[in-house]
Formats: sequence, structure tokens, C-alpha cells
Amino acid sequence: MAEDTLGLMNHLGIEKAHILGVSMGGMIAQELAINHPERVNKLILGCTFSKIDETSGFSPEISKELEIYSKSSHDNESRQRLAISIIDSSFNKGASRMLLLPIMKVAIKSSPLNGFGEQLDALLAHDAMDRLGRITASTLVIVGTEDRVIKPASSDVIANLVPKSKLIKLKGGSHAFSGEMRNEFNNTVMDFLRN
Repeated sequence: MAEDTLGLMNHLGIEKAHILGVSMGGMIAQELAINHPERVNKLILGCTFSKIDETSGFSPEISKELEIYSKSSHDNESRQRLAISIIDSSFNKGASRMLLLPIMKVAIKSSPLNGFGEQLDALLAHDAMDRLGRITASTLVIVGTEDRVIKPASSDVIANLVPKSKLIKLKGGSHAFSGEMRNEFNNTVMDFLRN
């Protein structure tokens, strides 16, 4: 997927860009910055991980759901059940849970999730931890302190391994903090890009 991003940049004639990736997008952004440092100006990694291990990766709740899924038949119904548990854990604010969550659940239940299985395989196999030191771009690592999908400590791990990184923790932020706390998130990102 990082190579697909590079292909899109090439197609659009974008030689170098600021790259922002949230969750799985953060994993794709890591790979792009590691493998093509000359194409990344500044890097923003939001609520993501570099590897699944004892300190980094999915939250205990999502890890439990993944274990249940691993023992399932991996059919569309089991994929939908896992996707709904991830979406349900993504939002913390009442308004999001009341307005967005029901719509997203209906969308998940009414769609075949064929690509979801492949995305999940990519997430579980992602391991950039030993290569993060090769990132040369100035990097903002940003996370919500109440992320219930990915362990917030995963961002500490990344910030400790990326040479020119700055870690920002948004108090009370969920996995969907870029939407639920959009003003704080956007201001933090824009301040980083301006400086």
C-alpha cells in the first residue's frame, strides 16, 4: 500500500509531500518514509503502531476480538463482527457514538468485507520497529490517551525510535480523535507543519 501511495504521487506529479497517516494509514506512512525518505517532507503518525508485541499493538479488548476471529471460519459474518467491535471501540464521545456509530454499523452489516481480511493480515504482519531509525523526516507522533483500539503506548515506542520525532498526547482522545477532537488535532498538525 505504501508503493500504491508512491504510485499515486508519481501519477499526480508530486515529488515530495507532507505525509499524514492515521491507524493503518500510519503504518503505510511509516513504510513510505522508511523506503522512500526523499519523497517525504514532514511525517505525521496518528494512533498507530510499528509492531505487535507486549508494549505495542492492539488494545487488550481488540486483541481478544482478534483471538475470537482467528478461531472463526473467517466468513463475512465473522469479519463483520470484528469490524463492528473495532468501530465500537473507536469512538468515545456520546455524540459520535449516537450519530456515527449506528450508521457505520449498518454500512458494515450491509456490505461484503472481502478486503477487510487482507487489510487485517497486513496489520497483523506489520513490523517496522527495527527500521524506524531510518526515518529522516521530522515526525509528529500523535495519539489520544483513551484510544481503545491501539495501545497509546505504541506511540511512545515509535517516538523513542524515530530520530527527529515529537510526541503529542491528546488527553481523553479516542482512536477516532482526529474527528472527535478535530480542532485540537488540526491545530496540532498545522503547528507542526508550520514550524
